[in-house]
Amino acid sequence: HLGRPVKLRSKPDFTEFETELMAESYDIALIQPLDYPWAHEKSGYLPRARRDAPLRTVILVNRESPITMIEDLRGKTLAQAARRAAVTRISDAALVNAGFDLYRDIQLSPSRNHFSCMQKVLTRQADACATAQRALDHWEKAKVAGRFRVIYEAPHLPHALFVVHPRVPPVEREVLRKTILSWPETEQGRALLSQGNLLPFVAAEDADYDAVREFVKQVPDDR
Repeated sequence: HLGRPVKLRSKPDFTEFETELMAESYDIALIQPLDYPWAHEKSGYLPRARRDAPLRTVILVNRESPITMIEDLRGKTLAQAARRAAVTRISDAALVNAGFDLYRDIQLSPSRNHFSCMQKVLTRQADACATAQRALDHWEKAKVAGRFRVIYEAPHLPHALFVVHPRVPPVEREVLRKTILSWPETEQGRALLSQGNLLPFVAAEDADYDAVREFVKQVPDDR
C-alpha cells in the first residue's frame, strides 16, 4: 500500500523494545497503551489505530482456590507477565491501592508471557495470575474452560495501538491508517487478524489516551 519496502523488526522483551522506541528507531510501531504518553510527548509519535476493545486486566486463581478477593493475596505469590507489560503495571497499582507493600506483603513472580503466568496457577507455582481478559478467553477457547476464577478486574483502559513517527510523511500516515482499518474487509486482512488473534482496529486519536495519562501519574515508572 505504501509502494515501498517496510522492514519488520522486533525485540525479545519489553525493555529492549522500549529502548529502541525511546531512540526513535521505529517509523511505525505497535505499542502497549502505557507506553503511548511518553512516546508521544518525548518523541512525537502519533496515534493511527487502536484495538477496538478496552484493555481488561484481571487477577485469576485456580477455581478450587479459597482466595476470593485481592486482599486475600497478602502473603501469597502472584504470577505476572513481563515486568514492563501493561497488565503487570496495572496489577501493581491495584495491589498498592489495596494497601499492599509490593516488597513485603506479596511475592511477585515474573513469567515469560500470559500463558506461562496462568500455567503457574495450575501447577501450584503461584496462587494467582495477573493477565488480560482476552488472554484468558484465548486460553479457555484453545485449552479447557472453567479452570480459573477471576477475583479482581481493574478499571478498563484503551488498548494497544499503532503509532507513526512524525518523520513519516502525512500522506503515508493516512495510507497506514486506512490500510489497518480496512483489514476486516479483505481476505488477506482477515487472515492477518485471525493468525494474530487480534480484534479489528479503529481510528485512534491522542485524546483517546487521556485516561492512560491519568493512570500513569499514579503509577511509579521504573524505566
